[in-house]
Amino acid sequence: MPDTPIIAIGVVNVSSEEAVDVKYANHVQVVTSTNEVIVDFFLLAPSVEGGQISPVHRHTQRIVLPLNTMKGLVTALANVIANWEAETKMSLPNTRAPDPNDKIKIWS
Repeated sequence: MPDTPIIAIGVVNVSSEEAVDVKYANHVQVVTSTNEVIVDFFLLAPSVEGGQISPVHRHTQRIVLPLNTMKGLVTALANVIANWEAETKMSLPNTRAPDPNDKIKIWS
């Protein structure tokens, strides 16, 4: 595993030496309940059957977090991306379509 900086949120320190079950995902779905956020990760890939190409998805992971923990996570992730874009002078495209109900605008 390459030397990748580890980001600790709060007081939890993560060592790169610990065994971690890594899952790859290229699609995410977010659902909220009264006081939690449910994040489901999926792997989308094309499938060819009978000469037809269609997307196939496989659920890879679910994470459920209290709203206040998710707010901290979202803030940390937004800062990681903003710092990367500033350092590389590159702007990543936002793959999420704007929602008219959004209360904040992070990226255009």
